[in-house]
Amino acid sequence: MPKLDLSKRLHSLLLYGKLSRLPVFYMVLLCSIALTQLSAQFHSSAWAKRERLPWTKAKTPSKGQAQSIGSYANGCLQGAASLPAQGPGFKSIRRFRHRYFAHPESINLVRKLGKAVQEKQLTPIEVGDLSQVRGGLMAYGHRSHQSGLDVDVWFGGDATYLQTEAKRRLQKLKRKAKKKKWSAKKLKQKRFDIEHPSLISGWRELIDQKVWSKRHQTLLRLAAEQEEVARIFVHFRIKEQMCTLYKASPEFKTQPEPLWLRKLRPWYGHHQHFHIRLHCPKDSLECDNQGPLPKGLGCEGLSWFSKVEQKERKLAEKDTEEQRKQEFAMFSKQEQAKIKAERAQKRKERIKAKAEKRALLLQRCAHLAPK
Repeated sequence: MPKLDLSKRLHSLLLYGKLSRLPVFYMVLLCSIALTQLSAQFHSSAWAKRERLPWTKAKTPSKGQAQSIGSYANGCLQGAASLPAQGPGFKSIRRFRHRYFAHPESINLVRKLGKAVQEKQLTPIEVGDLSQVRGGLMAYGHRSHQSGLDVDVWFGGDATYLQTEAKRRLQKLKRKAKKKKWSAKKLKQKRFDIEHPSLISGWRELIDQKVWSKRHQTLLRLAAEQEEVARIFVHFRIKEQMCTLYKASPEFKTQPEPLWLRKLRPWYGHHQHFHIRLHCPKDSLECDNQGPLPKGLGCEGLSWFSKVEQKERKLAEKDTEEQRKQEFAMFSKQEQAKIKAERAQKRKERIKAKAEKRALLLQRCAHLAPK
């Protein structure tokens, strides 16, 4: 018996005007299942490109000396080491994602940071995604984390937050879950967000003073001061907060541009966790380093990353596109044809450059594909 495609069935019913004749329950059920199928088809096609890299199908690390190959967002990993489930000052979480592999230098960094946290008597850090067993693009989520040199560390809360505000939020959550009849899965996810809170609140994207603590300030500085760390990505308000706190300290007068503060880079998201990126290891000759840090502290123009300014830019881009179309319509047909040809040529060059980059990656990482 052929498999029933409910999305096609729904389309045929709509086409011939039969949907209104169905019982309400069947009609709702049919619509919901059809939408689920359409959603699944969309996601599978959207993720299809992410499943083509042959080495991402491997289940075990490859043999040979540890090597980070390619770039952070277009690479692979040879001879990966695995992060233990826990150690002094740290704990690895969400291990079911199977993303706790990395270059040994990344693993050593986590251990070093964990020990520093323990010495400072801070709440232990929780480490999230590193890389896949042989690196490469993941089926969902990150586009980076491909060469074993990216580490996600969840901010979490300090002891005071966990003993007071977190308990209050959890009680409120349980009442809401009972009232709304949430599933166990949804409740678990919402509980995770309380235990790993965002440091940002509200549409204005301000620091949540009920969550932010001295621990976060100390933790970010400890991580940024490590020599092997190239950058740390944080929400723009967190960067702003670190700038404000440092400029108000006596240390600012003697050292106005410390390297560790320059390493904190604002980027979208990164309000529940911060993203550590390491320099290429010296023995990884095929590893592509990121460019040097921009000059200055990077404390200015931070609101460029805000949702408000992002929305304004999109509106401005839309207006610019409309103006561009109007200007294009004023050209003669011959001039329009020439402009179209130039645009098409640029598109071809971009596609060619992307294909060459991909071909180079496949060549570099071919030996990591499971046999």
